[in-house]
Amino acid sequence: MKKVTGTIVYENGERVHFVAGPQAFAALETYARRQGFVPTDGANNATVTLYLAYAALRVQEGFDVWLDSVSDIDPDEDLEELEVPPTPEAARLE
Repeated sequence: MKKVTGTIVYENGERVHFVAGPQAFAALETYARRQGFVPTDGANNATVTLYLAYAALRVQEGFDVWLDSVSDIDPDEDLEELEVPPTPEAARLE
């Protein structure tokens, strides 16, 4: 399984490395369904990457609250190559 890695830079200068694996991708799929977007269409790369970091870091506060504390993100790979692993049709909550 492909993993997304990078570093979150917070407003206070703190830098935190993240590794987003299966749990983060599953959380992203759930978030995308709630927000009404397809994470693989390329139109929301910033949101996709930030949400993967958010899920991988297991942040306890809400995404929007956490996002207010983020200054920058340094991804370790080309976001155009991001591949979200498929969820089997029987497992989807539509």
